[in-house]
Amino acid sequence: PEDVEVVLDIGANIGAATVFFSELYPAAKIHAFEPIPGNLDILKMNAASRGNPERITCHLLALSDKDGELQMIHSPGAHNHGGWSFYQRGAAGNEEKVSVPVRKSGDFVRELGLDRIDVIKIDTEGAEKEILHGLTPEQLASVKYIVGELHGERDFDLLDWLEQRGFDIARKKSFGKPCFIFKALRCRPAP
Repeated sequence: PEDVEVVLDIGANIGAATVFFSELYPAAKIHAFEPIPGNLDILKMNAASRGNPERITCHLLALSDKDGELQMIHSPGAHNHGGWSFYQRGAAGNEEKVSVPVRKSGDFVRELGLDRIDVIKIDTEGAEKEILHGLTPEQLASVKYIVGELHGERDFDLLDWLEQRGFDIARKKSFGKPCFIFKALRCRPAP
């Protein structure tokens, strides 16, 4: 989308997508959400390495459809060093855990003073549905484009819900991988 002013990177991890969006949309304000302190430290370093770091705001919290505190579980995958989730398949029960603050996405966006959201990148290891449901109908109606990764937690319910709200949906799944990528492009006004 053109004329992008606000990007939300939800599940920013160490900031690869944050940096990508800062270069793709050099005038946009980017809000990066990462609830794990170690990941956030690296995210902040990566954001500061950009030419205009004041455009990137890093938030140490998780988003959802309600406020609270939840426990995240470190990924048992040997190749997923920075991966944490509220839903952890394959966990043996002895993984590292951390409690994180959670805010209702729509309320926090309103507190930030954002009257529009142009682009959302969301990769939250299974919590995508709750986060997007936490936005108000008006906030979701302002979104032009959503890209994310889905992890097997009510994925098709979420895609159907987005389609009913004016988005065209594309998805891609690779053989042998449990996750898939989705794109939602605003094609008509929200009902």
